[in-house]
This record gives sequence, structure tokens and C-alpha cells, in this order.
Amino acid sequence: MITTLIDLTYPIHKILLGSDIVIVENLANLVRLHEEAFEFSCFPLHFQQAGGSPIRAVARI
Repeated sequence: MITTLIDLTYPIHKILLGSDIVIVENLANLVRLHEEAFEFSCFPLHFQQAGGSPIRAVARI
């Protein structure tokens, strides 16, 4: 039997957020951007006392 230890504390998230670096993940349809240059913007919802938020992600080609 193989046992895998999974770290559920997300240490890299703590490092990045502790350095005031925003994390944007789980984006879809990025292949549609092809290999062109684009401008990326994200618009989070404001929740009081929350550590994260869903965003509206926008790519301007």
C-alpha cells in the first residue's frame, strides 16, 4: 500500500500572500488567447473578513 502525504495548508499560498503577491488560479479557456500579447485584468468581489474571492477575469487582445 502506498501512502501519500498531502499538505492541505498550501504553504506557497502563504508565502506569496505574505509578500503581497496576488494569486489568480483555475482560469479556463486560456488556449483561446493563442500566442498573442494581451492585457489581463481581474475584478474581485468585495467580501468583508474574507481571504479570497471569485473574480471576473478579462483578457484584452
